[in-house]
Amino acid sequence: MANLPVDNKKVLDFSPQYQKKQIDDIKRKFSNVCKNDPTLSDEYKKHIQTLSNINVGFYPVYGFDAFIDFNYISVDYSFEYTLTYQTGTHITGKVTFDSYGDGHISDMQTHKEYESSRTTSEGQRTWYSTAMNKCELHLGAAANTGYNTNIRNYVDVTDAPPSELPYGLRKLSNRPLTYDDLNPYIRKLVLPSRIHNEIKQDVTKSYSSPTNFRMSVRDYFANEINVTILPYTYKFDVWTEFNGKIYGLKNVDSISNIVSEGPESNHHHDYQREVEKQSQIFSSGKMPHKRIYFIAALLPIIMVILIAGMLIFAKTIKHEAIIRYYHWETVGLLAVMFVFMIISIRLTKKVRVLHIPESDYNQSQSLSNLYRKIDLRFYEQKRKATSSAIAWLIAITVVTAAVGVGAYTIYSKTYMEHFLYTPEILGEYCGESEGVYGKLTIISCSNEGHIVVQEESTYRECYAKAIYEGQITNKRKNRITVNLELVEVLHKPDMGSFPKTLYLGFIDGGNAISGYFDSEDLLQKNSTVFTKEHYTPEIENTYIQYRSGNANIININSCGNDGKIDATYTFASKSGYGKYKMSGEVILKKSNNDMFVRLDVAQTIEEQQATPDITGSVVACISNNFTNITIGKIAMSTDPGNVDFIRTTSDLEKIASSSSLIILMNDIDFQGRTISPINKFGGSIIGNGHSIKNYRLTEKVGYYVGLIVNPNSGSFILDVKIENAHLETTEKGTYAGLLISNWYGGLFNVSASGTVTAPSFKHVGGIVGYAGGQTSGLTSAVKVEGGENASPTIGNKN
Repeated sequence: MANLPVDNKKVLDFSPQYQKKQIDDIKRKFSNVCKNDPTLSDEYKKHIQTLSNINVGFYPVYGFDAFIDFNYISVDYSFEYTLTYQTGTHITGKVTFDSYGDGHISDMQTHKEYESSRTTSEGQRTWYSTAMNKCELHLGAAANTGYNTNIRNYVDVTDAPPSELPYGLRKLSNRPLTYDDLNPYIRKLVLPSRIHNEIKQDVTKSYSSPTNFRMSVRDYFANEINVTILPYTYKFDVWTEFNGKIYGLKNVDSISNIVSEGPESNHHHDYQREVEKQSQIFSSGKMPHKRIYFIAALLPIIMVILIAGMLIFAKTIKHEAIIRYYHWETVGLLAVMFVFMIISIRLTKKVRVLHIPESDYNQSQSLSNLYRKIDLRFYEQKRKATSSAIAWLIAITVVTAAVGVGAYTIYSKTYMEHFLYTPEILGEYCGESEGVYGKLTIISCSNEGHIVVQEESTYRECYAKAIYEGQITNKRKNRITVNLELVEVLHKPDMGSFPKTLYLGFIDGGNAISGYFDSEDLLQKNSTVFTKEHYTPEIENTYIQYRSGNANIININSCGNDGKIDATYTFASKSGYGKYKMSGEVILKKSNNDMFVRLDVAQTIEEQQATPDITGSVVACISNNFTNITIGKIAMSTDPGNVDFIRTTSDLEKIASSSSLIILMNDIDFQGRTISPINKFGGSIIGNGHSIKNYRLTEKVGYYVGLIVNPNSGSFILDVKIENAHLETTEKGTYAGLLISNWYGGLFNVSASGTVTAPSFKHVGGIVGYAGGQTSGLTSAVKVEGGENASPTIGNKN
């Protein structure tokens, strides 16, 4: 394509003859329009009769069409084919030997071996053909003009619809198209499928079953390219200079859009002044229709004020019948009148314009005759405007009367009726008197004065909750008296009892209650005796009580923003144990940080004995800055004095002679060293599933050997693992075990692994030599060698 001869390049510019014709048509059109305009002065009309006095700026926008005659096309191609070739030969046959030992070959055959492989071929080819001659290439809006539509090799290199220019060519639309402008678009040429198949057939003749054939245009040469520039659209300016002024139009895109432009005549100017004068009078406030619309606006304004006053009156003096039963009806009437009020006010302010048609003006008539026409128009439109205003006034009067009847009906039905419904008393009231915290929640108050009240109170660690119902006995402007009877006890306190009757007085507009405490102590509405903020991360602690060998442990795991609590409860004694998942919520939070929470047993995790004091739903008090929790008679603390937390081997070795509750906080690893037994332990152990591991025992204390020996009574051992422990002694004794020599309390959920070698001991166990109490959940992988009684778990059990 780069070798295209310059002489054969034909680029046609926008036709000068076409431009001249369009410009002449524009001048004639502008002259004729102004000539026929009666409002223009005669001198100006005479001036533009000479077309040379009219100037035109012509701005064409181009469209393109191309016509190409190709000579040759060069393509790049590639394809795959199967190549079969011979790799070698071998001979087969029969061999026989005669009596002399000579061999003879018969049935001899030669065999050839073949092998196939997949390969790829690629190359370039220049292809000559007359089939591509006269290939039409469409580039823009002109492609839809039918120009050379009989060409069979059609190639479209744009995605633009016929009504638009491609984006790449649009910027060229204000100048002639050149060869360099067009060449990048020709490079997007896509060969017709017929030519593609013809080249592929040539390749097929030389290779067997080619596949994955690919081809693209590399280069081409065109004998000739013809580009036709067609007028797609154009814009123009038309103007003339008259008496030192410029009159004209700009950016016009069609001759049909030309309008007259020029100075007015004195006759038309005087006529226009009279029209403006009469229009000002017509739109002034002195016109009858303006006054009628003003009267029509007063009626809905008065009715809106009356209905709004009725609602305010009902709300202010507690006339609840209107608010309770006819609220929406009253608001509906108010809305109707408000809409009509707005419409009437807008009609009052609306500017009505006197309409004088342009056809009324006739330059040949005298101004006096034209003025009479204006007067006729004035009175005719005045009559119509007055009639419309009177019709609107009648409509407003009818609507106002109907709404007034409705408002009067509502008021007459509710007048002097006695209603006790008092929504302002609904809410929470809190107070404090001599250590008693009280909270009354007014749940509901019916239209007849029936009240439902929830009472909550706390005294020290006690919490009480009940439902009362009663009736308003007296209602005055600032005081309401109520009698209440006990209906249902929701939570019974550990001490005291609920009064069967409550006499309450709501004072200060329903913001305080007297009668719950002494008359001087009031329950205040929205007070801070009980806060509403429930999220309290400080309570997320472990609370423990260990008394008389019994352990109670509550772990509060989380407390959400909504007061929802997740907790676990563990109880253990020498008789058994229980583990429970609990859920609940904060129900009261005092201003001194004391809290009451409700806890429910959501799931039994493990149970060997039922919980003695915590069953079902319970209320707990968390006090002393979240360090104590009390449930009934069980008082637990975050720092109990008789509980030791074991974290290291030295901590564990110090429990000798202790009577505390021992809680393992992590695994205890002796790292294979030989340790001395822990003597005379008399408490309890909770392992929390942790391990005591990698220790050796060789030393005995009296007749006992084990990690713990010769215990002082003791209560229970729960959830402990013994890992890779070893006991070895050749001395004589009575009780031997990896965990403990002998134990008279409960032994629950204990596992052990290791070895025990005590052939001269009487009772030998992998976990305990002798167990005299309750046991359950014992597992052992201990290899035991002992005396009279030997077992991987318990040597001897009572």
